[in-house]
Formats: sequence, C-alpha cells, structure tokens
Amino acid sequence: MKAFRIKQNIVGALGIAAMLVFQPAMAAGLDGVQVLDGFRELVGYVGSPFLLGGAWIAVKITLIAMAMGLFSASVLR
Repeated sequence: MKAFRIKQNIVGALGIAAMLVFQPAMAAGLDGVQVLDGFRELVGYVGSPFLLGGAWIAVKITLIAMAMGLFSASVLR
C-alpha cells in the first residue's frame, strides 16, 4: 500500500509540474508547436558540450573539496 502511495505522489507532482510549465504558454495563447520548439531549444542549450563540461568540472571540484574536508576533519579531531 505504501508503494502505491509513493507512486501516487510522484504522479501528482508530475501533474503539478506540467500545469506550471504549460499554464504560461496557454495564457500567452501559444499553440503546442511553439511550446515544443521552446523545449527543444532549452534541451539543446542545457545539453551543450560546453555546459556539460563545466558541470563535470564543478562535480570534480566538489568531490575533491569534500575529500579534503573529510581528511582534515578526521586529522584535526
């Protein structure tokens, strides 16, 4: 029963997210093709190699900083 409730919450959250995404488009009078073109442009921007490379560098910096912090905290303790 608990798994069903979790799935129900996920479906509800996705529904709310869809309403928040599409409501401004509907209010502006855009048709579906214009909305999908906007999503394609967004996906193309977010999936660019330049931004993905920068995100990977940020992940590496974060992991190195966490390792250094963990090491220094264990030594100083």
